[in-house]
Amino acid sequence: MKKIFSLFLCIALMCAMLVGCGEKEIGSYLPNYPENVSRVDKLTLNLYIVVEDNTHDNAITTVQRMIKQHTESKYSTILNVHYVKAAEYNEKVLAAANAQGENMANIVLINSESLLNSLMNTASGNRLCDISTYLDSRDFGTLNTQIPTALLEGSKVNGRLYTLPNSRVIGDYEYLVIDKEIARDVLKFSPTELMSYKSLEDAAPLIEAMNQNGYNASELVYLVRGKYELRAELEADNNYVNIATYPTVTKEFAFASCFGIINNPDDKRYNDRAMQILFALNNDVYLRNLLQYGVEGTNYTVVDNDVKRVTYIDTTGLTGEALENALNNNENVYNMNLFYTGDVFNAYFCSELGWVKSVYDNGLMQNKDSVVQQ
Repeated sequence: MKKIFSLFLCIALMCAMLVGCGEKEIGSYLPNYPENVSRVDKLTLNLYIVVEDNTHDNAITTVQRMIKQHTESKYSTILNVHYVKAAEYNEKVLAAANAQGENMANIVLINSESLLNSLMNTASGNRLCDISTYLDSRDFGTLNTQIPTALLEGSKVNGRLYTLPNSRVIGDYEYLVIDKEIARDVLKFSPTELMSYKSLEDAAPLIEAMNQNGYNASELVYLVRGKYELRAELEADNNYVNIATYPTVTKEFAFASCFGIINNPDDKRYNDRAMQILFALNNDVYLRNLLQYGVEGTNYTVVDNDVKRVTYIDTTGLTGEALENALNNNENVYNMNLFYTGDVFNAYFCSELGWVKSVYDNGLMQNKDSVVQQ
C-alpha cells in the first residue's frame, strides 16, 4: 500500500511540475530581484494619466478601486492611478517625477515630445528608466513583435528606449492616383510603366500627354493622403493607385502616446514592477479595457459579444447634442482617450470612438508597411 501511495504521490508531483513549467506569468522578468527570493514583495506604484474633462469623479473612484484590486491580486502591486486633466498634466507629472518616496511617480503617460524632453532634462538629470534591457528579455521581448517595428525604432533616443509606445494605427499613405481609362486605353501608356510611377515627377510624360490631348491632367493624375482602405476604394473607381510614400513614424507621433518609467535608483525593484504593469497594459485585456472604459454594467455595456463591441451607459442611439448632454450629466461617465490607455488593438471596439473591426483589420495591414522618418 505504501508503494502504491508513493507512486501516486510521485505522479502528482510530476504533474504539478509540468503544469508549473507550462505557465507563464505576464512580464515575469525581474532582474533587480535576487534569484534566491522566494516571494515577490507587495509594492505600491503611482501611474499618471490624462483624463477627459467630462469624466465624473464618482466614476474615477470606482475604477481606481477596481484597478487596485486587480493589480494587487494578480501582480502583487497596488496601482494608484492619478487622473489629471490635460491642462494641468505636464506640471503635475514633472512635480511627481521629481518627488521622493510614496509621492514619486512610477509610470507616466507621455503625450508629447516636449514632455519627454522635460523628463529627460530635469535639474537632477534624466528621470526616465532605460527599458531597452527589458525588451531584450524573453518575457518582455514579445513586445518587439506586438508593437510595430517602425514605432519602436522611432521611439529610440540615441539608440535606447526610454518609453514604451502605445501600439496604434500609424500615419497615412500618400497615393499617386492615375485614371486608368485615359492613361492606358486612350493614350496607350503601358500598365507596367503606369504602375512604376511613384511621384508627379515620374508621371511627367503622362501629364504632358494628357494636357496636349485636351485633358485636365490635374484631375486625372494627382496625389492624395489616406488610410490603407482608401487604395481599394480608388482602384474600384478604375484608377491605378501607386504608393508614393508609406505611413511614417515621426518623433512627434512616437512621443504623442507612450508610457515612461520614472527611474528609482534607490530601489530598482520598482522599475521591474513598473515594467510588469506596462506589459500588462499591453497584454492583460481586462486591465487594459478597465482603464479605458471603466466597469462593465456601470460605465459601459457590451452590445456585441462576438467582437466585444461596447457602448457607453445611457448613450445607446444618442447623437449630437443629446449624446453630449448624456455624457456631461451622468455620474457614471468615464471617458478616456483610446490612444492613452495601452495597445489600441487590445481595446474593445466602440463605434462612439470610431474604433471598429474594419479599422482594426486595415490598421494592422497599414502598420506592417510603416517606416521611420529619416
